Amino acid sequence: MKLFVTGPPGIGKTTLLARVADRLKAAGVRVGGFITLEVREVARRIGFDVLDLMTGARAPLARVGGDEPRVGRYALKKEGLLLARKALTSALKEADVILLDEIGPMELKDEPLAAAIETALESKKPLVASVHAKSAHPLAAAARKTAIWLNEENRDALVNELSKKVLEVVRGSAKEDL
Repeated sequence: MKLFVTGPPGIGKTTLLARVADRLKAAGVRVGGFITLEVREVARRIGFDVLDLMTGARAPLARVGGDEPRVGRYALKKEGLLLARKALTSALKEADVILLDEIGPMELKDEPLAAAIETALESKKPLVASVHAKSAHPLAAAARKTAIWLNEENRDALVNELSKKVLEVVRGSAKEDL
């Protein structure tokens, strides 16, 4: 089972996945993978961090400026890319479900991380992922074909819907209350 969500920047894709992760963990499901969190200085976004959902480890994924490989105005950070790869590798071995935020330009710019994302997409493990709305990368384009479009009207209901679908697969029953 692979479930994908997409939508415009700022609509709540990361928040949705974080809430799904919290619900699943509360139900005793081993959740692996990563989410990307905005890093702000005052009211200005200066980058993103990666958060490993199994360990709680956090590392910079991208920051404004710098000499590393770039995506738009952001320079990718090796420690964040490494943590994201490690989170996916661990999730493939140890988790009941993989959450991935996001299948997008930053994550797919790094070939080893793109390969880890592809491995996660091809695995038999249940996966819930957010997908960049405009990325032309083949992995993002393919995932977007079946993605649910996230908007203000459906984002709260989707937390419960996605959580129940995952529990149905992981435990064989959607009857449990979240």
